[in-house]
Amino acid sequence: MNTHLNTIDSTCLSQAILLVNSKISSMPFGQFVSLVDMLVERYYPALKLDMPEGQAKLLLLKLSNLLLSKYECVHKHTTLISHPFSLIVDPANGCSLHCPACVHTSSGNRKNFIWPGGFLEEDLFLAFLDEYGPYGFDLYFANYGEPLLNKLTPRFIQMARRFALPTFSSTSLSLKTINFEELVLSGLPFLILSIDGATSATYLQYRRNGDFALVIDNIRKLVAAKARMNSYTPVLHWQFLVFEHNVHEVKEVKELAATMGVNQLSLIPPYPVAWDEPTISITKDWPTETLLFHCDMDAYKAALDRMLIDLDNEVINRHFLRKWSDRIKPRRETGDEAEVMAVKNLAQPQVCDATSAADVPIDAGDENKRLRVGRDGRKCCDWLYKNVTMDATGRIMPCTRPPSVDVNLVFADNYKEGCFNSESHRLARQFFQNPADYSAEVVDKPATEIPFCSRCPHANTVLDIDTQHVRQHLDNIRLYKSLSEEAKAVLTDW
Repeated sequence: MNTHLNTIDSTCLSQAILLVNSKISSMPFGQFVSLVDMLVERYYPALKLDMPEGQAKLLLLKLSNLLLSKYECVHKHTTLISHPFSLIVDPANGCSLHCPACVHTSSGNRKNFIWPGGFLEEDLFLAFLDEYGPYGFDLYFANYGEPLLNKLTPRFIQMARRFALPTFSSTSLSLKTINFEELVLSGLPFLILSIDGATSATYLQYRRNGDFALVIDNIRKLVAAKARMNSYTPVLHWQFLVFEHNVHEVKEVKELAATMGVNQLSLIPPYPVAWDEPTISITKDWPTETLLFHCDMDAYKAALDRMLIDLDNEVINRHFLRKWSDRIKPRRETGDEAEVMAVKNLAQPQVCDATSAADVPIDAGDENKRLRVGRDGRKCCDWLYKNVTMDATGRIMPCTRPPSVDVNLVFADNYKEGCFNSESHRLARQFFQNPADYSAEVVDKPATEIPFCSRCPHANTVLDIDTQHVRQHLDNIRLYKSLSEEAKAVLTDW
């Protein structure tokens, strides 16, 4: 295999990443996996001279997974060896508020969401984290629940730090019992405060069952806890959804946020909720606006770097010892025949078969081709390759859309290792890879077993998960300091 990888100086990891990336469009998968293994093997000795061994291993796990994920997404593989790098976990399947259109409280005949209550348990999260944490770039502790209802949430945040995994979360702050010091000590980098009013009367029109006075008092207590503990984090981001009923308070909320000690304020247009509550209208064409107060990027970066102190070297080493080529298994049931042949014939140069949906050559150097397009013109949904979502009961979903009686988005009822390649994940990816084969396979399946992805209008029109959040972490965390701007670009602009 003439890769020229060995001709690159052992300290030039960025050059090696550029070389491997250049092979994505043309190299058969088995050979590409071997090339990634070669990159890891060659650059680990050099990296551990510059950083602790655990950090060097974790860096290579995350970067090699990104390269493989890019390849598999570009070529629309249906069964993956790469891992999701964007993680979403709901610590609590419940909320004390009753906001319109929420999965917990929507009214009338629209109340068809399937969302069982419960709190995430530590053993379940530990298993999830030990599988995906070493490859992840961030973890969002919230989806449709109030994360601070679960008293273990600060503990979960600390656990994620074992893999240099930045976390962020979202809360209404309308809770009477919050351990503010424990939340600050958890090391949470970023916290969204969902507060859509500058007065109680306005706030309660959407945040029903909330307590505006309590929320404002809790902001003060959280800001005070940060000051007592001399902590810049969590960065407090006040999020204000702009409706017709609260748009008159925009000026007032800007003034209030500036004096409260929060770090940021965003004014953003919400999703329509009139289907559930006709009296609430969104403000059309409202431009997203973000104001910054009390911002210190150096302090924020220092807080992120402190994640590198207590890594879980045992789990990291267990993942690191598994070569990527050892993770490939013959997958005849998936339809990925080209992959099987590539593994069997690594020593024989091959040319991509342009007639195969899995091997359509794509110009990996074209940074504008960020949406993979199938032979029928459909865009490939990136959520199926980049993200995994788990609710508090352990249900696995491909995205943040809630499952309902007619929306099959529970791809695994209970978390277990390997659920990123569940049967539903495979079928959903096959829908984009080869619609004809997909149709033939599901023709006799009941509707409850067919992934909603094949009917989702959103997936075929616009994609809202990208890798720019990964780029921010590459820029802000010391672990990635040796990467060039060009290497960061090819790792994240897809």
